[in-house]
Amino acid sequence: MFLATVLASISLTLATAPYPQESSCPRSVLGPVLRLQTLLAKTRTPITDTRIIGFHGTSWEAFQAMVRSGVLPASNIEPGIRIAPIQLNLASKVHDWDIDSFRYARGVAQDYARLNSQRHFFLKALGLKIGNPVDDIAVRNLVGYAKEYAAPALAREAHARLQMDYEDFVGALGHFEKMGFDRKTLLQLLMTAETTRLGVLLGIDASVLKAFAITKDTDEGLLIHLPPGGMDIKYIRAIEPLGPFEQNQIRIMAGQK
Repeated sequence: MFLATVLASISLTLATAPYPQESSCPRSVLGPVLRLQTLLAKTRTPITDTRIIGFHGTSWEAFQAMVRSGVLPASNIEPGIRIAPIQLNLASKVHDWDIDSFRYARGVAQDYARLNSQRHFFLKALGLKIGNPVDDIAVRNLVGYAKEYAAPALAREAHARLQMDYEDFVGALGHFEKMGFDRKTLLQLLMTAETTRLGVLLGIDASVLKAFAITKDTDEGLLIHLPPGGMDIKYIRAIEPLGPFEQNQIRIMAGQK
């Protein structure tokens, strides 16, 4: 009964899903109940599993999309998704890192998850679609800077940031103000995003190495080239909710208090 209630709640959001590319996502062969159970099971798989060849950081909204369709939505900016590789679990070296590749990969992906999650929260709170390139560029100049730039008197001195950074921040605010949103609301949403959203870490299974073309990217990571529809959840080995909000949502979905 509880599982049916959760699925019904999720289905109500399908028509207004924040990802425009979800309409082109191929539906997973799994039914809705098994799909949710499969994703919840992946949250119990250790992220140290040796079949995980890298981490991808994403948002709670992306996790919800996986529940709805069984597919991780593809980016409309890049031809796939970026992952931070775990060198020890790959057959060949990707980069000459003289560091702990597991810890480094996890840290890189966590940062990406935090920023993605905050951007997606902000856009969804404004009722905007996730994936609009113009909005995405603007929100990238906002997320992570609200605490520093919310007080104009401190803006130019905060953390010794350049004047240009502040001008980019104000310009990005102006982009959304032109849509009719007031600055106070925008700053409040940014502060909420920065204090409540850390995102979701995905451990990518080694099976992607045979399923997709994979190339090195300029950020010392890997780019998994995906079709427009995205990537089936069968290629995700483990899922880790990173913050209290995400962890609580997973508990709710699992029927735990």
